[in-house]
Amino acid sequence: MKSNQPLPNLYTFYTLIYNYTTFTLFYFIIFRALCTEIYADSKITPIVHSPGIYFEPTTNIHFYNDYWKVITHIDLISLEPYLENTEILLRKTESLCDKIHSQQLIQCKDVSSPLDVLLQTNYIKLQSLSHLISNKTPTKVKRSLEFGGEILKFFFGTLDADDARKYDDAIESCQKSETELFHLMKDNIHIVKSTINNFNSTIYKLNQNEIKLNAQINNMNEILFEIKQTDDVLYYISRINSLLNIIESSLLSISNLLDTTLNAILFSKINILHPSVISPLSLFNELSTHSNQLKKRLDFPVELNIDTIHSLIDVSQLSSYYYKNKIVFILQVPLITADKFIVYKNIPLPTPHDDSHIQTFALI
Repeated sequence: MKSNQPLPNLYTFYTLIYNYTTFTLFYFIIFRALCTEIYADSKITPIVHSPGIYFEPTTNIHFYNDYWKVITHIDLISLEPYLENTEILLRKTESLCDKIHSQQLIQCKDVSSPLDVLLQTNYIKLQSLSHLISNKTPTKVKRSLEFGGEILKFFFGTLDADDARKYDDAIESCQKSETELFHLMKDNIHIVKSTINNFNSTIYKLNQNEIKLNAQINNMNEILFEIKQTDDVLYYISRINSLLNIIESSLLSISNLLDTTLNAILFSKINILHPSVISPLSLFNELSTHSNQLKKRLDFPVELNIDTIHSLIDVSQLSSYYYKNKIVFILQVPLITADKFIVYKNIPLPTPHDDSHIQTFALI
């Protein structure tokens, strides 16, 4: 019985075999060429005499037993009185809105409502900051101490109370005398002026805003009695809006200051130096300027340039604490010696029991 299926096409079959063989040979030639190029410089060196262990050099290391201590701080003062005064001024301004018997009253209220939200947010941030610097932490009694009414609280690091007082005295000395900075550098203590100068400028701005608001609120009460026409109402509302803008500026200044301080503390708790404390560029400039103060035969673990400053921060140790209305940050940069050591990897080699009859071997 004949089958209806066609016989295989032998030409097609041999064509597939030929193509497969050609491609296999092609890839084999490429692979061999690559291997030849990779191992062109390689050679096999026999080890005739061996103790049984081969020491393969892997990397170079340097030891360190000293640090260059970069110290900076954030000045803290109580922001609660300023926040309370701003709230009082906001309530007075809102009372001026209530005295307007016009459709513009709704617009005035709409402007002041977001300020209430911002005010409450600032109170929450202030409570968080008070909690962080408070010594009322039962789980960390040993890390929160009090000396003569001054709270000392450690956030991160291995410092003790004596170190904290020593660094605080160093900061006070440098603020009084610039020459003291060079004496401290002999002990590898490098005091950097507080890079967060927002406290002084913010407090000055808050005081100025408070003076302006008190003066303008008194004038607004006088203007209110002279309102007779619609144009007068619009002028009155525009003056209220200017007051609300000043209040918003004060609240935003307090908010930014609290955010910066909270972030600096929280980052330090996980051993990260926040850029607001000292930026990488500022740190590089400080180290470059005073690198000639390093002791002989000591150097930084990486080449000092702006491209490697992040690596230098990564290998450094960060400590932080709160004392005498200051949050102090100490970045301990390791200083390596000039002596270079080689790290070897131990590779066991088979050693024959009998050199004349190489039949059995031992591995260490």
